[in-house]
Amino acid sequence: RAPRLNAASTIGAGDSSIAGFIYAVLLGCGEKDALLYSMAFGSAACLKSGTNPPDKADVERILKEIVPYSFN
Repeated sequence: RAPRLNAASTIGAGDSSIAGFIYAVLLGCGEKDALLYSMAFGSAACLKSGTNPPDKADVERILKEIVPYSFN
């Protein structure tokens, strides 16, 4: 589950999510971690106004705040 945010804008969040997934794949991450990066990039993009890309610090902070969902 992604952390709750006060979104400044959702423009570019989907593109940032895809970029996060691709970034993780290029790092050699598995599917689960790629999804976490996708969530973090997309969420961090919502903290920026307009089409500004997410900040690295925001991505790293959000990655630590994501609570993986368990199907067990």
